[in-house]
Amino acid sequence: MSIQQQYITTGTSISTLQFPELLFVEDKLQIVLSKADGLIQQTCVSLLQSGGKRIRPLLTLYSGMCFAPLNPLMIEGAVAAELIHMASLIHDDVIDKSSTRRGKPTVNSLYGDHAAILTGDYLFAEAFNILSTHQLLSSMAYLVTAIQAMCEGEVNQANEQFSISLGLQHYFQRITKKTGELLAACCQSGAILAGATSEELALMRDYGLNIGFAYQITDDILDISGDSDALGKPVGADLMNGNITLPFLYLMDNPIYG
Repeated sequence: MSIQQQYITTGTSISTLQFPELLFVEDKLQIVLSKADGLIQQTCVSLLQSGGKRIRPLLTLYSGMCFAPLNPLMIEGAVAAELIHMASLIHDDVIDKSSTRRGKPTVNSLYGDHAAILTGDYLFAEAFNILSTHQLLSSMAYLVTAIQAMCEGEVNQANEQFSISLGLQHYFQRITKKTGELLAACCQSGAILAGATSEELALMRDYGLNIGFAYQITDDILDISGDSDALGKPVGADLMNGNITLPFLYLMDNPIYG
């Protein structure tokens, strides 16, 4: 069975009937990931089989379509954004020693940390291959800044494990770097490929950051109160890893429990 055939049996968790533009992204992802060779291709098959919500390519496409009809460059930018996200998830799973994601085994649990890290590196490289080939320099600048922020956020989080003295302001700074910056970059990337003005780009950045806040806060709440079967991953990982999230900050600030 080819990598394309294996993917068709799984698909993204967001309906392409609701968002038909995603079909262009899915097709491109199949083509891009089928180019890999050997074990890298096997790890790419695992990624495709795990599906995903495709939030980042959706934000890229629809941010662009706020200002102009869909064009091929928006699709390339959306694919690059999803590859960067995939790469970051693989590296996150290695850091967190995660064995499942979306109800399926992680790349590191199947093939080991060494192969997982290099697969993530491969996906980063492929994303920048797309951006450079199509000369999407403005999109590249946004995404590079987001990757730098994600790295800073992860390192800071690891350095602050079990630190209960950090307040709300620090929490929002951390989730801005870890989550918000990439979503903001996706919104800006799509918008600039549609010819948005500097004022419009600033608005799209704010929109993406706020989506990131909502997404991360929800994820932090679900890590405490969610169902592991429904989430496709274990719950309680934040506390076990020493990550002090918003629910714990409010809990510690409560005079009854603090």
